[in-house]
Amino acid sequence: MKKFVIGLIIVLLLSFVAAIIAQCTNGFTSSPKSFAVIYNGEYILNDKSGLSVSEGDTFEVKHYGDDARIDVTITPLKLNEDYIFEIAGREYSWNNDVMRSKNISKYTSVAVAIDQDKNTIRLVGGFRAILQAFATGEGVDGEVKILNALPQTDMFQMDIKSGDSAIRLGCQLYSNITGIVIDKSTVIF
Repeated sequence: MKKFVIGLIIVLLLSFVAAIIAQCTNGFTSSPKSFAVIYNGEYILNDKSGLSVSEGDTFEVKHYGDDARIDVTITPLKLNEDYIFEIAGREYSWNNDVMRSKNISKYTSVAVAIDQDKNTIRLVGGFRAILQAFATGEGVDGEVKILNALPQTDMFQMDIKSGDSAIRLGCQLYSNITGIVIDKSTVIF
């Protein structure tokens, strides 16, 4: 009986260890990460999509072992249904204009501030800030007009790298609402 209990304990411990390793390696499909990303209290150990993030949100990077430098890249993703916006009276296409820009990493960098000492990533600019940086970089002077609702799909991919590990997050990057303008001619009393 004693051997059976010891054997059972060993099997349970090995199962527990295997479950932890499977969680850290995305079901044994990737190598273990040397860090986790904490967002809204959730530990993110593997690539994830569908995050809705806003200007002012903070991601914490928790290292397992030695701290390493954090690098973040935000890349726009091609949309199934194109998104149209306006700058200085001219319409631009997300898929045709933004995605084809050679300087897109420069434009998206306005959205991120990294604090290496605190191991945090803070979103300092939203969707509108990225589009405004795109306009300035393309030599267009004017305010960005959002013409319709943003698509309910990942528009950006945020790659967080630390040491030899990387976590890729698909997200919708929203801007904070600063006001609402209603055309008087459309209001019916």
